[in-house]
Amino acid sequence: MENIHIAMPIVLVKLFFSQQALAENPTSNIDKAGNEIRKMSLIQVKTMSLDLPGSNKTSVQGCTNDRDFCFELNSSEDRDTPTLKITRVYDQESNTSFELSKLKYDRDHLDLSVWPNSLQMADAMQGLMIGIEENYKTMYSGGGATSTKLHLFHLYPTSNGLGIRETLVLPMRGSAMIRACFSEQDCKQRRGAYHDEYELTSKIQLDKKIASGFPKLIFQTHATSFPPKQEDPECTFRRVFSFDNLKKTYKPNKALPICEEYIHFND
Repeated sequence: MENIHIAMPIVLVKLFFSQQALAENPTSNIDKAGNEIRKMSLIQVKTMSLDLPGSNKTSVQGCTNDRDFCFELNSSEDRDTPTLKITRVYDQESNTSFELSKLKYDRDHLDLSVWPNSLQMADAMQGLMIGIEENYKTMYSGGGATSTKLHLFHLYPTSNGLGIRETLVLPMRGSAMIRACFSEQDCKQRRGAYHDEYELTSKIQLDKKIASGFPKLIFQTHATSFPPKQEDPECTFRRVFSFDNLKKTYKPNKALPICEEYIHFND
């Protein structure tokens, strides 16, 4: 990931506050070491070029509520690789940018959003973590599917400023509706249930017992299917992720199930 600097001309701007920040993790989450999941205040800026069709740009600007850390996530229809610009870190102005080469933007099927939280380390020398969400959608005859993956990035101090690395990828949300009735007889046998439906939700919390070092993350999912309405025991699971200091990534205490019925991505 290279440090770059981008000037983005704005022709037409539309602003709105993200409502997603109000829906997830409504309370603070802190462990004994002082590591904390903090809320982010998010603004989305849409830029539409009147002269160059197909070059529309989207920027999501985020700050912690105390404005100790701020950034911009930029993506556009004519540029495959999004960029992350850090504008403020630990109450100091910054102008560092990174190309997020593992993330892609696709106007038809895939867009990007910001996880409305940051993971603040108790020790400032350990840096902090922010999340970028990949939101996938597809439609097909008689149904459709949506999925969201979270990419957790670790921003850490270096001798030249800031470095960045991806530490974790998680399936956050997913839903699907699949046509199951193809004849009147099918509908009668299914008692009017025209579709098979699948839904997965999740939440991330800190292991509050941790008293030093990097936080441990507790990841809990809940998956249901219909008909009939029932919990899926395989895809409803709990995992604890610990930070691997050698590989600089989070590792689960047990492998995650695949759960293809709920998480749909063209990987």
